[in-house]
Amino acid sequence: MRSNSTKEFYQHWVTLQGNELYVFLRQKDKQHRYMHSLTSCFIKTGELDTQAQACPKSGKIYYPIAISIPPNKLDVLFFENTNDQKLWTDQLQKVMGYGNVFDFYKLEKTLGKGQFGLVKMATHLLTSQKVAIKQVKKKNMSHIEIFQQRREIEVLKMCQHPNIIKLLDLFENSDYYFIVLDYMQGADLFDYL
Repeated sequence: MRSNSTKEFYQHWVTLQGNELYVFLRQKDKQHRYMHSLTSCFIKTGELDTQAQACPKSGKIYYPIAISIPPNKLDVLFFENTNDQKLWTDQLQKVMGYGNVFDFYKLEKTLGKGQFGLVKMATHLLTSQKVAIKQVKKKNMSHIEIFQQRREIEVLKMCQHPNIIKLLDLFENSDYYFIVLDYMQGADLFDYL
C-alpha cells in the first residue's frame, strides 16, 4: 500500500530486484510504474511517517516503512500487519547495507567540534579499542558540501600511511555520517603550531 498527500491509501505491488525497488500498479503487470535504486537510501525511524496510520475511508490500520531517498525524497510503503512490515524492513536493510554505529561502538566524551558536527571518543564493543568518531550532521549541508564530505571519505579510504589517520569504519544514515578513525591522544595540530 502507498498513500498520497491526502492520506488516501491505494494498493501497489512492490518487488525487490538486487538493490532496486520496483513498484507495479497490479500484481500481474509486466511494466513497472516506477523504480528506486536503494543505493544511499535509508529507512527513517522515529518520525511521524513511521507511525501506524488509519485509512480515512475504511478505518483499517496500516504499518509504514519510510524510505529516505536522496537528495530530499521520502517514499512511504504501508503494510497490513506488523509481520509484513518487519519482513520488508529486514530485507530492505540488507539491500541498503544497513549498519548502526551504536551496535558496534559506545560513544563517549566529545573530543572536538566542527562546522557540521562533533568528534567523539568511542570504544569498540567487542575489542575495547579506543577510536575517534566524526559525527557529521547532513541536515544543514548543501549538495556541494555533501559531495565534498563524500570525497573526503574516499580520500581517507585510499590513504594508507603511518603519518595519516586511518579510516577504520564508516556508517551512514539519513541524518548523519559516522566516520570511525584512529584515536590519537594529545592536542590538536593547531595547538602545536
